Amino acid sequence: MATSAINVLQLVSRTLVANSTVQTFVGPRVLTGHRFDASENTIEMPVIIIAPQGGSAMMNKIKQAQTFHLYAYSKTSEGQALDLYAAAFDALCSTRLYNANISTAGYAYETDRPRSGYNDRLIAWYARGTWTAQAAG
Repeated sequence: MATSAINVLQLVSRTLVANSTVQTFVGPRVLTGHRFDASENTIEMPVIIIAPQGGSAMMNKIKQAQTFHLYAYSKTSEGQALDLYAAAFDALCSTRLYNANISTAGYAYETDRPRSGYNDRLIAWYARGTWTAQAAG
């Protein structure tokens, strides 16, 4: 069975949503991509966005590496965005990515520590780090 890039992003998303500390910040608001109209400014915050950046797959289609940016956004403060990122880091680091409803499993690791700043379009603070998920299935 081939492993899907969407499955990998869903594994990361579901792992974050299942974490009680992350839930305290965002509830179910973990999105796979910037899929909203920033000009309308209707996104509820704080929020985590997993933005795919590409990756690689083995010729047998069973194993892949998916690179993604993990954004933690907050309208409150840069500190809250960094705290949310830290909660996401704790939830993902050294954690098996697995869900009974997804045929892919794996793990993720941070490749670049977060940088923080202010997004003028979203009118929100952010912390963004880069991750790689290794998955097979």
